[in-house]
Amino acid sequence: MSRFAPYRPQQKSRGLTGVVYRHAHPDDAEAIADIDVERNRDSLERIVPLIRAELRAIADGDPNRATFVAQLEDEILAYGRCGGPDRMDRWERHDLPRGWYLTGVTVASAHRRRGIARDLTLHRLQWLRERTDSVYYFAAAVNRASIRLHEGLGFREIRRGITAPGVDFTGGTGLLFECQLG
Repeated sequence: MSRFAPYRPQQKSRGLTGVVYRHAHPDDAEAIADIDVERNRDSLERIVPLIRAELRAIADGDPNRATFVAQLEDEILAYGRCGGPDRMDRWERHDLPRGWYLTGVTVASAHRRRGIARDLTLHRLQWLRERTDSVYYFAAAVNRASIRLHEGLGFREIRRGITAPGVDFTGGTGLLFECQLG
């Protein structure tokens, strides 16, 4: 099974109403982990403490990262992260530009193709407008659904063949994109 949502450009979005986009808080750790485990086949026992620690650091005021969720009533449907320039020390040897990055958006499989990833990304970009004039994002070349989503929001490819620490570009080629917010 692919880690990416199938690319189906002909499939129409079935939008949802009433979805709230907000900052994640430590109480969201289990729901975020459930979505992560569904996609990445990791174990809840391993991932929940990591997510909880990340969300606690953000809640305690870490200014260089943020996690947002899409919520409908009591259910977390998706999450997305941002990472800032002061979190990039180990990235510099990978020749990536220093700045703010969108570091993933993941939607629970039951809620894909409803515009949630797009709206959650727009929410993160709006939050980033107060912090920077440009934002970066990277993806595997085979992840056409994500690439199309981000290109529709103004991201343009600026480099091919990148590497990033801890990232396995399924499909072999890492692509770097930039979006000018100004």
